[in-house]
This record gives sequence, structure tokens and C-alpha cells, in this order.
Amino acid sequence: MKRTACLLLAAAFLLGCTAPAVPEVQIDPRAAATGTPLSEPTGIPVESATQEPVLLTEAPVSETPAPTDAPASERLSDRVIAAWTEAGYLSDMARYSELDLLDLYGIDLSRCISGAGYADAVGYTNEALVLEANGETAKELESLLDEHLKTMENQFRSYDPEALKIVESAILLREGGVVLMIVSPDAEEMLEAFRTVTP
Repeated sequence: MKRTACLLLAAAFLLGCTAPAVPEVQIDPRAAATGTPLSEPTGIPVESATQEPVLLTEAPVSETPAPTDAPASERLSDRVIAAWTEAGYLSDMARYSELDLLDLYGIDLSRCISGAGYADAVGYTNEALVLEANGETAKELESLLDEHLKTMENQFRSYDPEALKIVESAILLREGGVVLMIVSPDAEEMLEAFRTVTP
């Protein structure tokens, strides 16, 4: 029994090690009956395969002229930010995300009509916020920003007198539902730019 098992194992091994047979190619008798040469792809006549390729051209692109009188944004914060950007006051500043405004100031933009905030991108002193909200929310926003300015003053008083001067001359105002805070050496000029876009 043991000998038979060994012989079967050896036979299986030998069968597994032998080279596979060369595959046999069979031609479909239907293809031979049509008389079509094997080198020609089925369904494509030889003459059409050798024709010059047709070049496809792109459709002409019509340039739409930019509107000359684009409608101004209805959002006050967008108009103020555009004025500040055009004047170059935000060139060294980065825009706050909604989450940043919530984390740093406690300001929830979903409670505002519009709003945007920028912070110093090359230092740590300059900040600019413009917010538009209903009357009660505007009062809350002013209070939050007033507390923020007091915290900045206390912080800079101990180690950065130059930054303290900028914070002490910061602008914080509320006019109706608009709240503005500017901490910048250009605070007065930014306020003037703000005035040019507010009614």
C-alpha cells in the first residue's frame, strides 16, 4: 500500500513537470467559407482602413465679454472687504474661517446677516472684522469684540509696547446692525474706506 502511494505520487509529480502541449489553433470553417483574408479585421473593408484619417477640429470658442456693469454685492461685509482689498489694507492679512471666528471671538456667523474677519498673516497684532446683524445680535457682537480688545491690551501691556499702542488706538463701533473692529496702524484709513461703502 505504501509502495502504491509512492508510485502514484511520483507519477503525479512527473505529469506536473512535463511541458504543456503547444496549443492547437483551429480555424473556424465559417471564416474560411467567406474568403475574407485573416489579416483584415472583421467588418472593416481594407480600402476604408487605408484612407487618410479625418481630422476633427474644435468648435470655435466664442468669448463672452465681461460685463462692464457687474452688479455690486448685496452683502455689506463683501463690499467693505472689497474696498479694503482694493486699497491694499488686507495684503498682509488672512481671512478667518467661520470656525476661527467662533473659536477666537465667540462669533457665530450663522446668526449674522453677513460678516468677515481677517487676521495678521505676518505678525500677531492686526485684525479687522465687519459684521452685520439684527439690533440685539449686533449689541452682543460689540460686547464680544470689546472683551477681546481688553484681553489684547492686557496681553501686550506686559511684553509688547508697540503692539499695545496699536490695540489702544483700535476702532470698535456699532452703527445700527453693523459692527466694525479694526486693529491696525491703518485703522483710520480703513474706517474711511468703510464709510465709502456704507449708506
